[in-house]
Amino acid sequence: MDRRAFIRALTASAFATASRAATAQQAGGVRHVGVLTAGVLPRIIPAAFVDELRERGWVEGQNLVFDRRGGDGRSERVPALAAELVQMKVDVIVSFGAVAGVALRDATTNLSHPGGNITGLSLIAPELAAKRLELIRELLPKATLIGELVDPANTYWQRVRPDYEQAFRAMRMQPLFVEVANPGDIAKAMAQIAGRRADALIVRGDPMFYANREQIGRLAVQHSLPTVAEDRRNAEAGTLMSYGPNIPATDRILASYIDRILRGAKPGDLAIAQPIRFEFVINMKTAKALGLTIPQLLLLRADELIQ
Repeated sequence: MDRRAFIRALTASAFATASRAATAQQAGGVRHVGVLTAGVLPRIIPAAFVDELRERGWVEGQNLVFDRRGGDGRSERVPALAAELVQMKVDVIVSFGAVAGVALRDATTNLSHPGGNITGLSLIAPELAAKRLELIRELLPKATLIGELVDPANTYWQRVRPDYEQAFRAMRMQPLFVEVANPGDIAKAMAQIAGRRADALIVRGDPMFYANREQIGRLAVQHSLPTVAEDRRNAEAGTLMSYGPNIPATDRILASYIDRILRGAKPGDLAIAQPIRFEFVINMKTAKALGLTIPQLLLLRADELIQ
């Protein structure tokens, strides 16, 4: 499968958008940037992204306008929002999160130059999934059955599931995928995973699970489930561990791509980037609540210990 399916995509509204962008820049016009996420408005544009654009000369309310669309944590709403932004013909669209990236890619497949208008940042999700399983194995050497919450409406998950299953096979672990159709089903799903005596739980960066990360953290402790998440903000909300890209650093990379496109670069000419910084966080309060002793080697490797 094309790696461009797995990106935080920067998607121009049409193949000609780059040349229109250069003309508008020379004329000193105000630029319109579409922003798409499956998350909640108005907390849609990260501070690091805005700061990087400002440092490069793009200031909201002066020479830049953000046209925001958010799915309120519901993946099934995102494709229609992506199509809406594409029809608006903004100068460039930036998506935050894999669900939004895939929706934008799909929304532009009928343009005259499909694929030539997409670039962005790959989150190398399958590779990181294997890393999280390794962390579980180091913490719990005898762990075999690993629970994982799944949003059936997340089309990105449907596409990468074989890669995730391969990661489990490589570690000689068995996945227990439990579908969660809406936030009201999270407690039931967590109880089901605990009832099957799963050794641990993995929480992916799905919009629904991120929006309900504090509830998941509490339930994980309640059910004695050591949990590893993708985002450090999950660990801050009570998850035992997190491992993934440093989000502010990746947001700055995205902003640099937006700047280049607004100044005339063609998206298709910009190589897919990868994260350059990763972070491993352990919540020691959660470890104590679970009655776990974290191995010294894990403690030494952690970028941060939340006390």
